Amino acid sequence: MRSTTGFRVGAGVLAAGLALLLTACSDGGAQVSVPDAPDGWVRVEAGRLTVAVPSDWVELETADAMWSQAWSDAADTSQATVILVAAPELGTDGAAQGLDTFVAGAQMGGTPGYVSTGRSRPVETDTLEVERNDYTYTAGDATNDGVFWSVADPRDEHTIGLQLTGADLSADVIATVQDSIRVLPQEG
Repeated sequence: MRSTTGFRVGAGVLAAGLALLLTACSDGGAQVSVPDAPDGWVRVEAGRLTVAVPSDWVELETADAMWSQAWSDAADTSQATVILVAAPELGTDGAAQGLDTFVAGAQMGGTPGYVSTGRSRPVETDTLEVERNDYTYTAGDATNDGVFWSVADPRDEHTIGLQLTGADLSADVIATVQDSIRVLPQEG
């Protein structure tokens, strides 16, 4: 006759062994939680970047190898009021260095009339680091607003850049974009 106690112990040992094996094959158990896009928004991907954009925005073609993805509220950029551009491959220097590189480039004339209005670190977790720079810049005779995010996966320092610019950036749009940014795990 078979003992039910022996079966339970054996099943428990097997379950513990499987859990240990799964943990050993993972990256320490840190999972990337990708939130659903809010109502009226859609989630888009570019390389390891995933971010939410308003569902009525269009994807733009870019000729820039680094800033290779873009979305806007108008297909004709001369009619656009807000543009989000992404650099899905900023290297492996991490979020702080990515932000420093952006700021240095902007100050050296990469962004006309660039003036930093604040830097912050709004997110720092096991799977996501975000460094943020708010700024103003000139476009023709107008002063516009911009937000630059340098985003990295601290496990491998894969770094991504996002830049939101426009004449009248909504605090809700800024917050929703920021809250939706994720770096997807490296495949393989």
